[in-house]
Formats: sequence, C-alpha cells, structure tokens
Amino acid sequence: PLQIGIPVNTGFKAEGDWMVELPPQEAGTICDIEIVGGEEELSLSQVIFGDVWVCSGQSNMVFTMNGIFNSSEEIAAAAAYPDIRFTIINRVTSDVEEDDVGTKIPWSDPANGNRNLNSFSSVCFFYAMNVYDQLGVPMGLIDSAWGGTRVEAWSSQDALDACEIEDNVMPNNPQNSNSYLWNSMIHPLRKMTVKGFLWYQGEANANWNMDKYSCTFPTLISSWRDQFSMMSNTSPDAPFGFVMLSTIKYGTAGTTYPRLRLHQTADYGFVPNPDMPYTFMATAVDTYDEENGIHPRYKKIVGERLAYAGLGVAYDLDSFPINGPIAS
Repeated sequence: PLQIGIPVNTGFKAEGDWMVELPPQEAGTICDIEIVGGEEELSLSQVIFGDVWVCSGQSNMVFTMNGIFNSSEEIAAAAAYPDIRFTIINRVTSDVEEDDVGTKIPWSDPANGNRNLNSFSSVCFFYAMNVYDQLGVPMGLIDSAWGGTRVEAWSSQDALDACEIEDNVMPNNPQNSNSYLWNSMIHPLRKMTVKGFLWYQGEANANWNMDKYSCTFPTLISSWRDQFSMMSNTSPDAPFGFVMLSTIKYGTAGTTYPRLRLHQTADYGFVPNPDMPYTFMATAVDTYDEENGIHPRYKKIVGERLAYAGLGVAYDLDSFPINGPIAS
C-alpha cells in the first residue's frame, strides 16, 4: 500500500480552500486517500492513477450508452473495463464563476453491471475504451455536457470578448446565456489536473453566431487550456479532441452545416493547424441515422475514430494517423 504523509497547502484566499499535490505514481496504482484536519476526516477508497479527460458539449456528447445501437451488448462488454472510472456533473447554470459543483452520479466503474453506465456519454466512454485497449492506462472521465447548448454558454467572458460576441442572457433558457455553463460546469473543475478535453457540439450554433464559430471555438480551446494550466498541473498544450458534425438529412442543398464543419477547424478544413495546435478530430458525416435525425446512434465508431486520432496527437503514437486524406 502507498503510504505518504503530505502537508496540506492552505495558502488560498477563500475559507476552506486547500490543495494537496501527490507525487507521480505509475499508471494503475490503486490506493486509499485519507485527509485529516483537526477533528474532520475524509476518506477516498480505491483511487486509481491514470489520465483524466473532460467530455463536454451538447446532446451528441450527452447521448448515453443505453441509447446506442446494440446497447445491451455494448454495456455488458464494458464490464471488462473496471479501470475506466466516470462521473456526470450536475447540469446547473450560474451568472457568476463558481468554485464548486456537484455530481449527478458519483465516480463509478462499469464492472458488475453498474447501471450508472447506462446514462453516461457513449462517445466519451468508447473513446476511453479504445485508448485503454492500446495503452492500458486507466481513464477518469468527467461528463460535463448539456443538450441544445451553444458554444457561447461554455465560453468565459474574456473568450467571448476576444470574438466580439454580443451580450446575451436568456432568463427562460439560462443554459444558453453567455458564459453560464462555463461559470457553473467548467470553471469549478479548473483545479483538477486533466490530460485533455473531448468536445461534441455545434448544432446549436447552426443558426446562432454561426459565422463566428471559427473564432469562438478555437478561442474556447485556448481559454480552457489557459485556465486549467494556471490552476493545476494541466499542460498549457493539453490535447483537445472534437467531433465534426454528422449529417442530419441526406439530399438537402443548404450550406449551413458544411460551412459550420469548416468553421470547426478555424476554416482550415483539417486539424491540427496553426490556429488549433494539439487538436484532433473524428469525422461523423457518414453516421447518418434517418430514424434519429440529429442524434445518430452510431456512437461506437465515433468514439473509435476519436481515439485513433487522439492516440496520434495526445499520446504521440506514430502508428495512428492524426487526420485523413486532405484535398489540395
């Protein structure tokens, strides 16, 4: 068992704030952690060391394991991955930056038929499964996503100002107010050291500041990296993976979604690029699902593609290409 006595750093402004920095451990190390202060004691059991990923965006990131094709078989197979831990952040809003947020489900693993996996993000989990198959590194997954939400809600005020986004507060739809989800569902996580971020969002911006997405999305990425690296040991170049939007309906002649897909890459058409370094992308344009429309149930292949690109960018494995063919 790992037994280390580490003093607590209490040099923070807010009462009750403290921090402990544990020495690096080999991936897969499992231990119990006890925090003792005065007459109070907090115990965390079966903590495993590995890589933490924040999974965010709107409904296609929320899309759960029990909603995909072959869900029963996939959920049963996931029980073989007890080293993948996951939690879901409460879906709450705030008009000010918060330092704490609760969880909808506690940290869980998929072993022994854990029903919490049924309601967890399928893209996020399949990404972790595929990375784990290659590396054997335990994964901690934080699902902080909300259906129907815009990129502006997940962006800090500074990020919005950089793209000259007008103020927007929606009392009857607060989750789409500028910065309200950044304040409540991302800002509280900044003190956690994470490996990287996964993102599936954009549909809600098809008719809202769509032509500014080539600024708002890359700026969100750099802003999240800056904020997390300032408050934790997260790398300033933390890898950021995202999903190119899928097809809603074949045969339509509109250009909104093709333009938005281009804006997802800062108008380069590929990633990584000079404006979006250390990013990787999964293409989902062929995952059309006529019956489910905007929410294709083919999430397993999306998570697999995202993992293969992530293995190249986030884990520097040369055998995994970071993008497909590029037109010239």
